[in-house]
Amino acid sequence: MGHRKAKQSLGVEFLIGFETEFVLLKNTFPIEAVNPHGWCNASALPPDSIGNILEEIVTSLWRSGIEVQMYHSEAAPGQYEVVTGPLPPLQAADALVHTRETIFNIACKHGLRATLAPRVYPDSCTFFLAYFDIRY
Repeated sequence: MGHRKAKQSLGVEFLIGFETEFVLLKNTFPIEAVNPHGWCNASALPPDSIGNILEEIVTSLWRSGIEVQMYHSEAAPGQYEVVTGPLPPLQAADALVHTRETIFNIACKHGLRATLAPRVYPDSCTFFLAYFDIRY
């Protein structure tokens, strides 16, 4: 049963939100992250460089109509996460593609490489998470 049909016949609405993790790299060979900082560390978002790039990503997403609920550094060097708000399934899929392309393009604009590769480092992973919200 599709989203619209479920809403019309059962009064159920499905919403999906995403956590997009990515690693920002200065070099890909050898791998060199933009910084060595870890999870939720304020020093991973210095206001004069990487912090500005993350702000540009978030601002661009907001201007595109995509709600950004939070962003922060993650566990691996150069790893970050952007959490986007819940949307109906088709809109959520569109927002996910737009979010990824925004991350890639803004990183490239600043001479960096953004990757969603699941394992950039042998001791950490890059995840992608989807949250499902079912409303009656």
